[in-house]
Amino acid sequence: MKTCIVVSTTNKASMNIYENLKRYNLKNVIFHLSEKEIIDFEDLDKEVDADLFIFASSHKSESNKKSLCIHYPGNWNKNEMGGKERQLIITNSSVFKEGFVELNKLAKGLDYEVSTEADHHGPYLEKPAIFVEVGSTEKEYEDKKAGDVLAKVIAKMISNDKEYDTVMVFGGLHYNMTANKLLLNTNYAVSHICPKYRLEDLDEEIVKQALEKSVEKISFVVLDWKGLGKAKDKVLDILNKLSIKYERYDKI
Repeated sequence: MKTCIVVSTTNKASMNIYENLKRYNLKNVIFHLSEKEIIDFEDLDKEVDADLFIFASSHKSESNKKSLCIHYPGNWNKNEMGGKERQLIITNSSVFKEGFVELNKLAKGLDYEVSTEADHHGPYLEKPAIFVEVGSTEKEYEDKKAGDVLAKVIAKMISNDKEYDTVMVFGGLHYNMTANKLLLNTNYAVSHICPKYRLEDLDEEIVKQALEKSVEKISFVVLDWKGLGKAKDKVLDILNKLSIKYERYDKI
């Protein structure tokens, strides 16, 4: 598998991760450096021949908490931060799982919160893509230890040769605890994550799209039962109409 690691030279966190990555002997890797904002690499897969795109990025949050995050790009609704409206990307869930498990191991010595995030923002590609991020202030962006942890996580991801049964997650928060627990405590990998605040945007079309845009076949949808809120009936109706299997997380 050929991997393109995408680096924004104007993004301090991205450059921090990149400088650490250069210390490792990575195989089948292309580094793509540009001054573009990290969410603005639209259709990069048309320029670069690779099977997987990993974006080394900064993370921002209103709380400015120290964070190490991993997520897929893609938009369940409007493209307010790049990408295409109501367009998801292809997930490689086994690589994602390996990365998240490794991140949790390596981050134990650091005072950072580790989490998945729901699918959000651009860029749009037609090849699998994953964001690996450090946040949420200038201090963390330049933290060499955090940068080295994420470099090692990326190295683990690109060497992955495992394949896991894969599920999607509907419901819960943006920093998705259900996805975190599935990745760490079960043998399942996680594909698309649609949080509670995006459930009203779900319809049959985008759920079908989510099923199709996955390297691995998606076995079923995991529901954060309490985290479905008022959209519970709508979500169940869509899944039943499409004959998609689902399980409550608390029953797994």
